[in-house]
Order: sequence, then C-alpha cells, then structure tokens
Amino acid sequence: MKYCLYIFGLLLLLSNCSNKKGIDLPLEEYKNEIKALNSKDYHTYWEQLRNFDQKVVIEAKNYKAYDSLTLVTLIKSALFYELKGDSIFKAPNTYNEIFFIHNHIPKSNLDFWPLLIKQKEIKDDVLMFPSYQLEGITSSFYDYSVFGQDSIYEHLLSQIKPDSDKKLSEALIDTYLETKRIQKLSIKEEIGAWHRKRFKSEAYEPPKGNFELLKLSDNGYYIRFNKTGFKPVNIIENNTKDFAFRPKYDPFGWYFVLDNNGDLRLYNEKDDLLIAYTKV
Repeated sequence: MKYCLYIFGLLLLLSNCSNKKGIDLPLEEYKNEIKALNSKDYHTYWEQLRNFDQKVVIEAKNYKAYDSLTLVTLIKSALFYELKGDSIFKAPNTYNEIFFIHNHIPKSNLDFWPLLIKQKEIKDDVLMFPSYQLEGITSSFYDYSVFGQDSIYEHLLSQIKPDSDKKLSEALIDTYLETKRIQKLSIKEEIGAWHRKRFKSEAYEPPKGNFELLKLSDNGYYIRFNKTGFKPVNIIENNTKDFAFRPKYDPFGWYFVLDNNGDLRLYNEKDDLLIAYTKV
C-alpha cells in the first residue's frame, strides 16, 4: 500500500511538471541531484535506481505506468553518465543491463544500447553479454527469443546501430514523449490475433496471451503482446496476397507477413521462416 501511494504520488508529480519540450518530467531536479553527487555517492545512487526499478517491475499496476516509469530509470541512468562520465562505472554495482531487460519499449532499448557498450568497454562487466541484451532487443521488437542461438549473436550485434546524432538522454526523452502519445490512442480496428510463440522449437511452452495487429485512432498500425503497450510498425507491402510489415526502428531487417488466409509468419532478413503463428 505504501508503495502504491508512492507511485501515485510520482505520477501526480510527473503530470504537474513540464519544460520547454512539454515533457512531464522534472528533468532539472534529476540533473541537480546527480550534479550534487561525488564519487563516494555513486554506489548509493546506483542502489536507488535499482530499488526503484525493482519496485516498478513488481508493483506497477498497468502497462502505462510500467512503461513510463521504466523509461524514467533509463533517462536517469543516461543523465548519470552524461553528467559524471566514465567514473560511474568504477562503482562496484552497476545495473544498466537490468534496467535494459526490464524495459519493453523497442526504441528505448536501441537508445540505451550505447551505454551498455560503453560500460562493457570500461568495466568489461556486463551481465551475460551478449545473450541477455540481445534477448531484450528481440523480445521487445518481435516477441521472439534468441536464447541458445549463439551462432547468430555476432551478426545481430553488428546490425545494432542506434541514432548517433543525439545524446543518450535526448533520444530517450524523445522516445518517452512518443510513448506517452501512443498511450493516449484508442483501437480503431482489430486486424487479427494469434497465439504467441517466442521460440522456433516446439519444445518450449508458449507464453500467455495473444499477438495482435491493430489499427489505432491515428490511422497507424501497431502490434501488441498480451494486452501490453502498442508498438508501431511500418507497412512494407500491401496487396491482395500479402500484408507485410516490420516494427518501426527494426534493427535487423526482420519482418512479418500476413496472408489473405489470415496466417501470420515472422521472417528474418534472409527470408528464413522464424515463426508461424496460429490464429486465435
């Protein structure tokens, strides 16, 4: 109950904060808090970020609160690096890989990727790299698992190319704003729904919920997994035979094809079939 009141209070604070970009976050407060830190405080600040992240994961009551607040953690971590530099990785505890895997918004995983790479360069200590991090990318973009597919890891790593023209925090803030915009949309048309399947092998039990393709009130197309956040897609082919699309900002060139029988499939960039979904 105490934490629920805390989350409610934080969301109320966010709704009453604004700046010249129109973002409902107290960014100057975040920056001032970080600027006041000295090196002996870094351990404590990492722990504060981790505790907040864990509480959000466990206790956030809906996907909108979850997505917004996990993005806050990524933004704070990016600001921590931008204001204090490489020295933040000298603390014995760094949790960027945990914050990353808990985030479900595809674009922000790309935004945050350079910080994971920087941590690896400096500290050479990133939890279960690269399998854990690639799982975060493929799960958030495609609802697909690369667990155990070690042979493709190097190729996938070479394809991840975030926008280098923006600072980490600026890219994440832009994604936060876009996420808040999408959260306000309503469903205009339900194109189709399929049982989720995250592995090529039939040996794994499928996850709960459905994979849905939707048209929203902005006339854009979106996918969502198990009734969570809407993820925008780009249409790459639309004819009498096939409706093909890929997630917006897709790093790997993978794509989905919906045929005129209502069957959905996921292919990689080589046109190899990864998943054939079963209609609900």
